[in-house]
Amino acid sequence: DENKYIILKKKQRMIIKKKFRDFSNKIDEIIYKHNDYAVHNSKYMCLIYEDVIRRIKTNYSKFCKKWENSNFSKTPEKWMSYSPSTLCQKIKNLYS
Repeated sequence: DENKYIILKKKQRMIIKKKFRDFSNKIDEIIYKHNDYAVHNSKYMCLIYEDVIRRIKTNYSKFCKKWENSNFSKTPEKWMSYSPSTLCQKIKNLYS
C-alpha cells in the first residue's frame, strides 16, 4: 500500500483529522435535521437516495482509502466515525 510509506507532518495530520471530523459532524447534522422532514413519495425517495449514495460514497470511499492507513492518527477510528459501508447504511436509513 502506497500510504504506508508516507510520513505526514503534524500539520498534514491535523488537516486530515479536521476533514474527517467535519465530514462526520455534517453527516450527524443532516441526520438530525432529516428527522423534521421527509418526502413521502417512494419513487422520489428512491431517486434522491441513489443520487446521494452516488455522490457521497464514491468521494468518501476514495478519501478513506487514501488516508486510512497513512498513520494520520494513533486512533484513526476516533476521526473516521463512518466507514463507507456504515455511511451507506445511515443514508439508507434516512431514505427508507
